Amino acid sequence: MDILYLDFLFPKGHLNLDINQIDRLSKIGDVTILSCNDRYKSIPFKARLIESKYLNVPYGKIKTRVTSLKNMFITSIMARKIKRDCIFVSSFDTLMFSLGRFFFRKEDKIFLVHHFNTDELKQPIKSALFKSYMNKVEHIVFAEFIKNHLISKYKISPKRVHVIPHHMVTINNSNTFRKFDCVGLSNSNDQDIIEEIIKLEKAEGIIKRAEKRVILKSKSTEFDNGYLKVINGFIERTQYDNYMENARSIYMPFPNSFQNRMSGTLIDALSNDKVVYGSDIPVVRYYSNKYPGICNVINNADDFFKLIVENSQNNKSNFTFDKFKEDHSNELIEKGMTNLLKFEGRSR
Repeated sequence: MDILYLDFLFPKGHLNLDINQIDRLSKIGDVTILSCNDRYKSIPFKARLIESKYLNVPYGKIKTRVTSLKNMFITSIMARKIKRDCIFVSSFDTLMFSLGRFFFRKEDKIFLVHHFNTDELKQPIKSALFKSYMNKVEHIVFAEFIKNHLISKYKISPKRVHVIPHHMVTINNSNTFRKFDCVGLSNSNDQDIIEEIIKLEKAEGIIKRAEKRVILKSKSTEFDNGYLKVINGFIERTQYDNYMENARSIYMPFPNSFQNRMSGTLIDALSNDKVVYGSDIPVVRYYSNKYPGICNVINNADDFFKLIVENSQNNKSNFTFDKFKEDHSNELIEKGMTNLLKFEGRSR
């Protein structure tokens, strides 16, 4: 099978996911990657990489849409010379794909990987345009609850929505010493929750009195009393990994708007044996039901302080971590992709 691997947005944070997907696909068929310059330092030896200076990484809300449409047009021209049985799109703009899909052949079998796209469908215009192509392509999501939402809410044919587990990101960690009791560094953190935690800590010094060390990320605020540290701004991957490596547990104070999508923070945490505590949102509920003990729902800032003081995050279940790792293994991802592509090959 000949697989064409495309990306219309080239998100920096998705690079590890892209490499893993390419690696899995290259064990199934012959993979050709069309990419902007210098994105991939190395690729699986069986894959073929074609770079173009005309493909660009988009920045800014409006420019992202324009650039993604341009990337679709350029890759569609390049693709005309490439033999393919299917096209695997690792990221796409929900709006612009409604136009850009016409650049490709009508008979092309296209697989779209959903990230934040499903949550965007709450916006009427995006929902309407999505419906114009939703049953003309295949959809790949990372969890059953996202699949169920697409089918029940938007009436997509169940045969067109496929669940492939998100790959694990493991930090090479031989360090058993944990400097931080809890770390929460996602860009998705709810600013209101962070502000409430800072307000309570300033007033009562709960974390300081308990001598717990906590690091959280804010969109705009900085705070540090020697025990609770709140940082803002961009965090380099090496620094992020260092915090993750040295944490006892991970906190995900996400907003209610974070609904039908996967969390890379959650996957990073569970991949590295870190207990997760998060807001009462679908992805946390889904994983807490599936892997009780290592993923837990907490409701508000008061619950967070209670958690830190009681130090209950030491309650681990090795069996549950093993089950998570089994369910997100490369072998299971490859098996899912193999079954998916074999089925599609028969249906052509």
